[in-house]
Amino acid sequence: ISVAPSLQKLNSIWIEGNDELKEVFWHKDGADVTDYNEIIMNELWSLTLFGLPNLTNFWPAGYQIPFPSASDEVVSNCPKLRGNSEGD
Repeated sequence: ISVAPSLQKLNSIWIEGNDELKEVFWHKDGADVTDYNEIIMNELWSLTLFGLPNLTNFWPAGYQIPFPSASDEVVSNCPKLRGNSEGD
């Protein structure tokens, strides 16, 4: 994943009502992602995913994107979402 430096400074992510979104973070060219390091989002305290019927992944397989400061995580109406978040 190519990461803008400011992405790691996000304190809140709210994504709602998108029928086409399949992944929040994705790898542009589909290369093997197992050799990449984790992206730590230390500032993220709130994550809300709501009404995303085709969302299957928060990030591609092989990546780790922990958000250790998150205290408010809400995931609702995302029936295809696979468990690839921290703790799953």
